[in-house]
Amino acid sequence: MTIDTNKISNFDPLRWSEVNGEFWYQLKKGTKTRGSLARCSREGCDMSRLSINCRLKEKRVDNIYCSRKCAGSAKRGIRHEAIAGFKHYNWKGGKKNSRGYVFIHLPDHPYSVANKYVMEHRLVMEKSLGRYLLPHETVHHKNGIRDDNRIENLELWQGAHPYGARHKDLIEPVETLINYLDPLQEQLPYEVKLAVDKLKQVLHIKEGILNLT
Repeated sequence: MTIDTNKISNFDPLRWSEVNGEFWYQLKKGTKTRGSLARCSREGCDMSRLSINCRLKEKRVDNIYCSRKCAGSAKRGIRHEAIAGFKHYNWKGGKKNSRGYVFIHLPDHPYSVANKYVMEHRLVMEKSLGRYLLPHETVHHKNGIRDDNRIENLELWQGAHPYGARHKDLIEPVETLINYLDPLQEQLPYEVKLAVDKLKQVLHIKEGILNLT
């Protein structure tokens, strides 16, 4: 059967040759490799394209086009869904840190932002309350550490809250640490004892300020 080479978009007589209905591609050093003829995948196109067999295995046979023009026409108007979430190659577990806050990937949350993330401290507060937080409700970190999302460190506010932390909220964890280390004074290294003494001095100054205000 004679094959019309005019219907083959990339047929080059200097590279390709036909022998008994089979196509061979001229490689370097005088060697040849077998090729395959595939019909263009675009509907209505009667052209074909030659491909080397080893390369054809790496492609989908139903996704071969005779030219860039045909490929563009076939794919025009097709909307490809963006790969997001755990299927994305750069998926890191659905948790990220931005401006000190921890964000959790929850695309189905009713108050998730445009990139489908929700602040972790809001989720912790919602779990504690058993309901979704309203948009005007905010969550304050008592100790001022934005990624410390323990429920005992969180406080629900109506509206925006000021930047920073209360003095008493900063002093309480220091008092807890001092009370824990005081009975162990004889067992502590010198550097730790020195640090505890400095904490006591700072705590004494802070308490003096609180008493004055």
